[in-house]
Amino acid sequence: MNFRTKVFNGSGISILKDGIPVEFGFVAGSEHDSLALKKLPLELPAESEIFADSAYTNYEIEDKLMETDKIFLKVYRKSNATRKDSVNAALLRNMHN
Repeated sequence: MNFRTKVFNGSGISILKDGIPVEFGFVAGSEHDSLALKKLPLELPAESEIFADSAYTNYEIEDKLMETDKIFLKVYRKSNATRKDSVNAALLRNMHN
């Protein structure tokens, strides 16, 4: 599943989609993307994966999703991130660059 936030005139819509939208929510355009993720109910089955860009880097949220809901937040990490990509994710990213 992919997670995106689009900003329009000072407000944003956060969308979790799996081909079609699964969940969405409206947030202030000034709100950080990772905080918008916290506002979604995320009623997903265990072992679900959410793929997001580096704007969603928030280790606290990432850990909580994994520990409590068994949901994997797969963030496209920047090269200076504290947590590094897995070997598989790094290979995939290098193939697309």
